[in-house]
Amino acid sequence: MKDAQKLYANIMESYSNGDKEFEIPDGVYRLSTDGIPTFEFRNMKDFKITGGDNVYFVQTKVPFDSIKIVSCENLTIEGIKLDCEPPPFAQGTITEIDCKEKK
Repeated sequence: MKDAQKLYANIMESYSNGDKEFEIPDGVYRLSTDGIPTFEFRNMKDFKITGGDNVYFVQTKVPFDSIKIVSCENLTIEGIKLDCEPPPFAQGTITEIDCKEKK
């Protein structure tokens, strides 16, 4: 796992330096689950954040609230895969159906 807080600091530093785009390095980033957004983008303008084929953000709770965007204009975030562990739904395998008992 890569450090999501460090990634956020690098994104914000890039924006503060006047860059117009930030490319996220490949990796899996585990996001905060303490109710405080890992990424809070506020009052940003004309900035693009991109991820490649291997950028994953993983959160371990629902709802997915680790990314917060407030009062931004022309902020683009693309190429990031979001995942939740465990999945926010039940999973299982049906192994047998008893048609006699089915009602």
